[in-house]
Amino acid sequence: MDKTMINIEEVLWLVNSEMGYGTDSYSLNVFKTLDKKDEKKYLVPAKAIKRYIRSYIERKFKERNNKPPVTYEDFDSIIKIVGDGKGRKYEKDGILRMLEDERINELITGRLYEKAYLFENGNGKRMIVPNFVWEYYNEETNMKFEDIEQAQHYVDIKDDTTNTLKMKLHIIQQEIENRKKFENMIENTIQRQTDA
Repeated sequence: MDKTMINIEEVLWLVNSEMGYGTDSYSLNVFKTLDKKDEKKYLVPAKAIKRYIRSYIERKFKERNNKPPVTYEDFDSIIKIVGDGKGRKYEKDGILRMLEDERINELITGRLYEKAYLFENGNGKRMIVPNFVWEYYNEETNMKFEDIEQAQHYVDIKDDTTNTLKMKLHIIQQEIENRKKFENMIENTIQRQTDA
């Protein structure tokens, strides 16, 4: 999305991307199963983002000029907008500036806390998964997972044959045993050095 002018759907995806909403691989796969106009795919619905854009433009213009914007040129001086209706396009850089605005960011972050499951995975990486995707994981797998990472592992192996799963389990058990032996060896070495 390196265009300078983007349509409203691209604005919604840009908001998702900037806020990290549904950017994990499983969420993106779930999004593909939804109708193109399904608002669950977006952190902020189109009507709301249009309101945010308008209020941001009006506030920023007033801060700069001590008067509200009246003409198209006034509005365009904050975020350039061209076209009408479904053909309307928005300046991408202007939208990115708007997303950095403290007031707009607070509004969007509030939606994020309402609409997404936020946690850190085992690697310390922050994950933001839409609530409905989390429910979809549990519905699809008929299991309960502690986090998305576990669910993703399930997705990775769910189509394996039973023999393949047994082989993977055997290898995992051997690796766990080897690691325990190695950890014990290190502890014994440290203990011997401490005793000496």
